[in-house]
Amino acid sequence: MKAYSIDLRERVAAACAAPQARIYQVAAQFSVSISFVDKLLRRQRTSGSLAALPASGGPMPRLDPAGQDLLRARTCCGPVWWRSPTRHWPK
Repeated sequence: MKAYSIDLRERVAAACAAPQARIYQVAAQFSVSISFVDKLLRRQRTSGSLAALPASGGPMPRLDPAGQDLLRARTCCGPVWWRSPTRHWPK
């Protein structure tokens, strides 16, 4: 999912700074979740920034590079027994 723009973040924070503003009202006004508004305000209090955090890059691979090479070699060049019409298990 793409991060919300800094412009939207600034408008949400400004709306929350208004007197008598409620998080759920601001969330509905800008069509964002209450959780987003809550986290945005928490981030503004702790770090002073409204910018999104950088992407984490996803989970670490389960196989090391040597294991990836071995798996690639075994799966791309070997016999494709599961596609054969007789479908005999390898011996």
